Amino acid sequence: MTTTAIQARHAHNLLRLARVNAALSTRDEYEANQLLPPDQRRPLPRPKLTRGGLKELHLMLVQRIGEPEELVERG
Repeated sequence: MTTTAIQARHAHNLLRLARVNAALSTRDEYEANQLLPPDQRRPLPRPKLTRGGLKELHLMLVQRIGEPEELVERG
């Protein structure tokens, strides 16, 4: 795999990680909103993915982001 391809894959995974982090923040906001008394809650859409699913994606992406450095070191 070329250095350019590794860099492109790394950048793509960083973008994915940013989206997962944003989804985790949205879930946090939703859960915090649910703790408020009903008359103080804002209407927020229910998150599509579970916290566990998002955490699994987060872990997978963090592991993948570490791979390009290993490939370059081995190459």
